[in-house]
Amino acid sequence: MKITLETPAPTQKRISARFGRLLRAGTVNFGAFDVLVPARGQRVVMTSGNSTDSKTVDAEFIRDLFQPFGAVTVRRMFGGAGLFADGVMFGLVSDGQIYLKADATTLTWYEHECCGPFEYSTKHGKRALTSYWRLPDRLYDDADELAQWARHALKAAHEVAAAKPTVGKK
Repeated sequence: MKITLETPAPTQKRISARFGRLLRAGTVNFGAFDVLVPARGQRVVMTSGNSTDSKTVDAEFIRDLFQPFGAVTVRRMFGGAGLFADGVMFGLVSDGQIYLKADATTLTWYEHECCGPFEYSTKHGKRALTSYWRLPDRLYDDADELAQWARHALKAAHEVAAAKPTVGKK
């Protein structure tokens, strides 16, 4: 596995030292992901085996990836990022993986692609959020089909938002 930090030169040593301490302390688990979503202005690219098989997930990459779909806003949250369009969250990024909102129709698409739901760890074990599913790897290279999947994810997000009761001001 190759790890490349792409940052401005003055902060390179500080970031490398901090990242090295995390690795030695065992607080970073590289088992399930290829890319980290780091703090402002930094990009961490991780590759497994071939250095040609890498992808960088940052706000610019996401906007470029979803460009055929339309405007996407990326907001940092909970150590990852939320993907927003039309004022609703239709996807998220965590541990370098992109997850899209699923509904009863699209759930079978994700299962057919052998993609799992978004999972996170708690002090009581792992939990799955079955409303968001990992984006199939093949869609990173198929902009038109990715746009179709994103449109369905946005539709699912709008349906959930419309079904939530609105709380009035007192």
